[in-house]
Amino acid sequence: MIKKICVFFLAMMMCLTAFAANVEHADPALDREILSARYGVQADENGDFVAMSPKAKAIETYFMGKIASYAGGGMLMFNVQAEGNFETGISYPVLRVLYAGSAPLNANTVMFSVGGEVYAARVQSSVSNAGRYHLETMKAYLTEEGFRLVESLVNTQKANITILGSDQYTQAAEKAKYYGNTKLEISAECLSALTLPEGTPDFSAYDLQALSEKAFSAKYGKMTEIEKIDTALECEYALDKSFFLAADNAPSATIRAVQELLKQNGFMVGSTGTQVNADMISAVKTAQAYYGLDVTGYADARLIKALKENKPVEKSEEKAENAAFAYSTEQISFSVDAWYLAGRVDSTMPGGSVSVSDKDNVFVVFEGEIASKAIKSLSLSWEVKAELEKDGKYVFPCAVYTEMQAGSALSTTLGVLEEGRLVIVCEIPMEISQMDGEWTLKLSEGGNAFEMNLVK
Repeated sequence: MIKKICVFFLAMMMCLTAFAANVEHADPALDREILSARYGVQADENGDFVAMSPKAKAIETYFMGKIASYAGGGMLMFNVQAEGNFETGISYPVLRVLYAGSAPLNANTVMFSVGGEVYAARVQSSVSNAGRYHLETMKAYLTEEGFRLVESLVNTQKANITILGSDQYTQAAEKAKYYGNTKLEISAECLSALTLPEGTPDFSAYDLQALSEKAFSAKYGKMTEIEKIDTALECEYALDKSFFLAADNAPSATIRAVQELLKQNGFMVGSTGTQVNADMISAVKTAQAYYGLDVTGYADARLIKALKENKPVEKSEEKAENAAFAYSTEQISFSVDAWYLAGRVDSTMPGGSVSVSDKDNVFVVFEGEIASKAIKSLSLSWEVKAELEKDGKYVFPCAVYTEMQAGSALSTTLGVLEEGRLVIVCEIPMEISQMDGEWTLKLSEGGNAFEMNLVK
């Protein structure tokens, strides 16, 4: 009997809540009685709850009611609330932003500009439908910097908010006697509703804050952060004055200059312009990931500095001795007539490219021609194996590509009786590429092997 009771209680503990897994039990600083009686906070079947102040709840009700009838474009609201679980006693403070618009922004960052200071909140975002609008909910855990942001917003008369994602949306929140439209009234009211309800813990306690971070991360995935942005970083281009971005409100000359830098460093192809478009956002994301910066899709002084300081690897081309189609099997024939170092390889026509994964690495690139003699498509990933060997000691795998779509894409598939440009890339650490020694390119297909020796 005792054994059955133990099993029962163990099962109950395992089912309390998914987000509390691997999170220690908190001290009883959460007052369920106050939250339930004063604010009507209800927990779901797992014990999860959300608690917000009465004014924050009133603003949200008003906001949701206006979505159906408002015809003035997008609108937003923001508040702070406590989320958690009554069973574990763990809760965490959350900055929450709601956006309603005709299309989702798929936000990754919300920025606040207040009193000359700029804060960036890395958010988790989810999208649902609300009539003819898309309703996007963004959440970030309130870290120490987050509480500083909240304090600044409470004490200010005016702040600017911008949401960054697949597009950018910017709105002001300014306290005034009269408001020109509903969205300005809602955002202004949000400034005076940024208080957590009584009954929530003191999140300034370090141990409790650490528990809250774990709980938030377990429930929402990757930890989000709120950080103060260094706006004093020198930049030779004029940036947007509120958020210090090369974004919608930046001078057109700045946007063109950033696109030129992206193009020079191999992150963007095609012609440049003066508008922030999908190609620029995609290129900025790639560059930010490459340099280890926050991936927002919108360039700031940090990225511009990295682009200016990064000198692309010069193409040091050397001709190989092999004649055209020097290597041949029953299925393919090819030549390798040039090799060089580069951080990126582009297709002959704009559209396709492959880049190294890290700024400390470099490609050893081999180029030539390839032709198929087979009556079926060949996979250059599976049927052709390539590797680069250094001094007979170190071996690095290579990727083999050919061009398709009239030279606008790099592909690992060689079509039936097709011929065209051959590109072989091998990613190695930059410091190894600068060492003297002997390199050997080795290829094999269907039991046949080919080697080409290079001396640096």
